[in-house]
Amino acid sequence: MPGHWLADLLAPRSFRPGVSPPNAATSVAIRRLAAWLALVILALAAGCQSPPAPTGTTAAPPTAGASSPSVQPLPPTAPTPVPAGSSRATLLKAANEALQAGDAARASDLFQQLLGTPATPGDPAPLSAAILGQATFGNVLALLALGREDDARRLVDAARSRAASDPFARLAAQLYDQYGMTGDLAAACASVNQQAGPLLAEAARALDAAGVALAPDRPCVVPTRRG
Repeated sequence: MPGHWLADLLAPRSFRPGVSPPNAATSVAIRRLAAWLALVILALAAGCQSPPAPTGTTAAPPTAGASSPSVQPLPPTAPTPVPAGSSRATLLKAANEALQAGDAARASDLFQQLLGTPATPGDPAPLSAAILGQATFGNVLALLALGREDDARRLVDAARSRAASDPFARLAAQLYDQYGMTGDLAAACASVNQQAGPLLAEAARALDAAGVALAPDRPCVVPTRRG
C-alpha cells in the first residue's frame, strides 16, 4: 500500500543500548518533514492519474457523405391535352402554342396529326388551304429544330407539288434550302420572314376568322424552351 513506509517512519523507534535517542526537538522536526513529504507524494500521485471521462451528451460526428437537403425544382407543367374530336383549327392553334412555348416535339406531333386529319366539311376553301399550309410549314420548322432533317426533307418534297398555289409550301421549301446551306435555323428564319408578309396576308385573314392568330410578316420563329 503506498505510503506504508511513512507510517514506519513516523512510528516510535526503540534504540540500541549505547545509542542516545534524539532529543524531543529533533523528533518533532523529523515528523514534520515526514508529513510534508507525504503530502507532496500524495499530490504527485493524484496528478499522474487519468482525468475522469466527461459526462453529458456529446454531438455525434457528421455522417460521411451527408449533405444539407436541397430544394428540388418543380417538374414542368404538362401541356393541356387536345380533346378528341377537336376541329382542325383547334389542333392548329394548340400546335402553334406548343411551338411558341419551345416544345418542338409536341408541336411536331400535333402538326403531323393535323396533316393526317381530313378537311372539315363546310370549311371555306381558303381556311382549309391555310390550315394545311401552316401545318406543313410549322412541322418543317419543328423538325429542323429537333435535328430531324431527313423527315423535314420528305415533308418538303411532298409539298413542292402545290408550291405554285400554296405560299406556305414555297416558304417551307425556302426554309429547308436556306438551312441546308447555312446550318443556321435563325438565319434561315430571318430570310423567310423577309418575304412572307405579302405572301401570307390572305391566309392570315382566313386563319384569324377561325380564331388562329398568325403574324404574316413573322411566321418563322425558332422554338426556344422557356424556364
